[in-house]
Amino acid sequence: MAEEKQYLIHYLIARSCSVLLGTLTILVTYGLGKQIYDQRVALLAAGLVAISKMHVMHSSWATVDVATSFFAVVALRRCYLLIDKPTLRNYVLLALVSGVLIGTKYTGAAVLLPAAIAHAVAQSPGKREGVSLARSLLRVLSRSWLLVVLLGGTFAVFLATTPSILVQPGRLASAFQFEITRLARGGRDLLDLSMWQELVDCSIWWKIWGKLGTQVLGMPLAFIAVLGVCGALLAPLSRDALPCAFVLGYTLVMGSNTKGRYTLILVPFLCLYAARLLTRTRSFCGKAVGSAITWAVIAAALLFNLTAIGTRLSPDTRTLAAQYIAEQIPSGRSIGVGNVGNYKRDSWQLPRVPRDRQVLSDCLHDPDYIVLSSRDYEEMEDALDSPHLRDYSWEKEEARFWFPGEIPSPEVFRLYDDLLGGTTRWHDYEVIATFRCRSPVYLSSYPPGIRIYRHSHFEPRFFDPPAGMQNELQANLADSATLLGFDAPAQVQSGGSLQITLYWRANQLMDTSYTVFVHLVDTDWRMWSQSDSIPAGGTRPTTNR
Repeated sequence: MAEEKQYLIHYLIARSCSVLLGTLTILVTYGLGKQIYDQRVALLAAGLVAISKMHVMHSSWATVDVATSFFAVVALRRCYLLIDKPTLRNYVLLALVSGVLIGTKYTGAAVLLPAAIAHAVAQSPGKREGVSLARSLLRVLSRSWLLVVLLGGTFAVFLATTPSILVQPGRLASAFQFEITRLARGGRDLLDLSMWQELVDCSIWWKIWGKLGTQVLGMPLAFIAVLGVCGALLAPLSRDALPCAFVLGYTLVMGSNTKGRYTLILVPFLCLYAARLLTRTRSFCGKAVGSAITWAVIAAALLFNLTAIGTRLSPDTRTLAAQYIAEQIPSGRSIGVGNVGNYKRDSWQLPRVPRDRQVLSDCLHDPDYIVLSSRDYEEMEDALDSPHLRDYSWEKEEARFWFPGEIPSPEVFRLYDDLLGGTTRWHDYEVIATFRCRSPVYLSSYPPGIRIYRHSHFEPRFFDPPAGMQNELQANLADSATLLGFDAPAQVQSGGSLQITLYWRANQLMDTSYTVFVHLVDTDWRMWSQSDSIPAGGTRPTTNR
């Protein structure tokens, strides 16, 4: 109870921080827009961020993505202050914010690109000084110690805000290796030169910007934002080049992984470029047409956001599945919702099963019912179709791309092959209920799909008692089951354990889940020890089919 209370307190603190930082992100976006452009652009950009689906969703969740977005905007503001006043104090402050940003999420390292550009611009003499290009380069090089201060300070703050790395330095290398592996699995091997050659292929950019429209901003706002970024590219020496460098640098590294919550860090800058372009439509389309376009984009973004919120407020698939289990599955039945053999599954992706009414079992123990989550079976569908799976065994050298932990055993793959393929070669189950989240818009961390399977038939499995059974009995319990006998040691040392094996045989189907108990008593009927449990340690309930 104390642990649950402590978890709840931490959870509320984390969500409160997200709400606070999400609100502050709107304010600093306004400040950045006013710093680069004017108040009209700043107000519109802040308003677009405030109604952005991805920003609104994550501002109420206990994640680090909103915090990353906030620190990214603050870092860009510090870059402009550095250009306007390249003092040691501004270098240190930029290093402080950049280090916190990278410590919050490693992908925030994209801020180093606009920071380096800001340093180069800050140390370059203005045109009015009338100096040559050679003298400009010499001045930049002579002030390179400030760049060292910037990069070194960023790294120092990063270490200070990530103390676990100081205690266990290997974690940093492991974390980077994990991110590189994850990107490589998505087709972004950063060490492969051919990947960078693909950047000239327009299809990759079409996919990236398409995901912005379908998942993050909505198509109208995403279209305007992309046009705004393209406009910034046509004037690379203007003041809006720094956010453009950040957006493109981040996108180049992430590639097709620039989707969902990974795009949240870009939302303020994309809204800024969209606001800049929308305010300029009045100059070349007229005031009436420009206002109509602006309000149409705002309405579309707001509708996109409200649709996602409405879908999120609908009953969760896990809640519906839990209700189905409570109402449709008889009490005492065994349900496989835990691990599948040696294959680990996340419990939060599955519905809660009342332990006082149902028996939880491993899916490989032939339970009455099996519950699967789409986060689980979708990956297994890909694995079953993969050439790396041969004779239900997975290639060990490819394990890190699919199963970071223990590789599933062949028995696990056989079970999933039957469940997902509708076959009965190894296990005979049929789908009796499915629950899916149907949303017209993309949802980050959407409720998983749930499938419930039932064993197709039941055949009583009688068995003959082993020939070496030590003690034979014929204890009939209401014609439901018979205790055939038991094994027990002749004597036990003081303080040792007493192992007793009972041999049961079911005489008929039972609707009640019975508990087997063994009590150790003396001649005065004083109980010294006991064992109460479902038969076979909970894996063979009397209601099992």
